Amino acid sequence: MKIEHLRIGDKGPAGGVIFINPTTHGNTTGLWFEAGPCRNPDFVQIPWSSGYGDSGASGNKIGTGESNTKLIASMSGNTKDNCAAAYCTSYSWNGFTDWFLPSDDEMAQLYAHRDMVGGFDDGSAYWSSTQGVPGMNLTYETAHVQIFGASGSSGYNVSKDQLYFVRPVRSFSNLD
Repeated sequence: MKIEHLRIGDKGPAGGVIFINPTTHGNTTGLWFEAGPCRNPDFVQIPWSSGYGDSGASGNKIGTGESNTKLIASMSGNTKDNCAAAYCTSYSWNGFTDWFLPSDDEMAQLYAHRDMVGGFDDGSAYWSSTQGVPGMNLTYETAHVQIFGASGSSGYNVSKDQLYFVRPVRSFSNLD
């Protein structure tokens, strides 16, 4: 299948499931996004960061997850064992190593398409790469999580040292 014919729910180039396409509302990147395959033992719970400083990872829109992830992972002391973003940058599946921690709006699309993507448990919380969401107790000590529930998704700013699930994603274009 040609990439331009991929739809939400189709298998992506890395073997994950497409959850955002170029026509998704709020996607101004022209890219497709796929969620990493999630199988045991891929259910990883890890802190958002090893420290509480300002990462600069404030992007919450579709297309900001990758840059947020790079900012977080580059902070002193963050490794794949103590930082959700660093874990995602070290993730490899089917030879693809360009995974990142999704932004808040990218997480919202994962939730919207959770039945097609699979691997999510109702009531479980997943880190986004968004340091904090304005108007929700915004401090450098917090980051945003999405709780996936049967009746909807809820977002909260929580302490960066809490253990929550991580779901790597990647984006790609017609040329990938």
